[in-house]
Amino acid sequence: MLGRIMSPLFGLLLLVVLYTVNSVASGYYGEIPSAEANVMYAVGFSLLLTWWVHVDRKKRRYPAPFEFGAFVFFAWIVVVPFYLIHTRRWKGLPLIGALFVALLLPSVAGRVAYGL
Repeated sequence: MLGRIMSPLFGLLLLVVLYTVNSVASGYYGEIPSAEANVMYAVGFSLLLTWWVHVDRKKRRYPAPFEFGAFVFFAWIVVVPFYLIHTRRWKGLPLIGALFVALLLPSVAGRVAYGL
C-alpha cells in the first residue's frame, strides 16, 4: 500500500533534501544539527535504502537470503554497492556515487554554510 503512495527513491530524496535544509539552516546560524537529528537521519536513510533495495530486488528477481533486508539495514555501506555491482555491472557505479553524494551532502552543505 505504501509503495503505491510514495516510492522509496522519492522518500530517500525527500529525506536528503529536508536534512540538507536543516543542516544549512543550522550552519548559517552558527549551530550544528543535534546528535538526535543525526541519528534519525542515519536510521531513516538506512530504512529507506533497505526499502528501495527490497523493491528493486523483487523487480529484478534477485535471489537473496531471508536476512538480506537486515544485512542491507545494518551494513548497507558494503552490501548495497555489492548488490548494485552484482545486478547492474558497471552501470551500478554511478548509482553508488549518487548514494554516497546523498549521504554526505547534508554534512558538507552544513559545514559550508557554517563557514559563511
